[in-house]
Amino acid sequence: MKSTLTFLHILLAVQFLSAQQAKKISAVSERVYISVAKPAQATPYLEISNYQFTDGNGNNKIDAGETVKISFDLVNTGKGTGAGLKLVIEDKNKVGGLDFIKPNLLNELKSGDKEHIELSIVGNMNLKDSLTIFNILVNEPNGFGTDPLEIEIETQAFRQPMVKLVDYQVSSQSGTKLEKRKPFDLEVLVQNLGQGVAEKCFSNHSNAR
Repeated sequence: MKSTLTFLHILLAVQFLSAQQAKKISAVSERVYISVAKPAQATPYLEISNYQFTDGNGNNKIDAGETVKISFDLVNTGKGTGAGLKLVIEDKNKVGGLDFIKPNLLNELKSGDKEHIELSIVGNMNLKDSLTIFNILVNEPNGFGTDPLEIEIETQAFRQPMVKLVDYQVSSQSGTKLEKRKPFDLEVLVQNLGQGVAEKCFSNHSNAR
């Protein structure tokens, strides 16, 4: 009887150890996930600064027959290079009668660099009295372009000048009397009776004989 019980105890012990060993063998190690993040790409930051408007007669308008200039600095204060840059101009009021002469932009603007840009605008003879609103910006293909610069400028239709000779005076060495083969001076008074500015007026001065 004792031998039978002893055998059963031994059998149970072997089964218990086998079960424990089986558990250890079938254990699965814990999964570990590792995330590898790519470094952030350096991007440009483009800004427009030092805006100036310049016109020939100083009336701060775009006149018909006049060429004006809009100038500004394009600055890159970001860490990346701005490439494929494009100057965009929108006339929000669709005034018409304006011709734009765009400059050639640099293909790229490196970090910390600055480019001075001058845009010429010509008022042709179809220009009317109005108010134009320009939106000027520099686009970058990846969406890192400038904020728009909004400019309001008055436009003025063509004012025709009317130049007339209204008075004159003749003088010579003998006073107002002219003598043959002797030089004399002729002074004339020219007046613009029209509404527009008369430009490039000149006279050829010579001694008469």
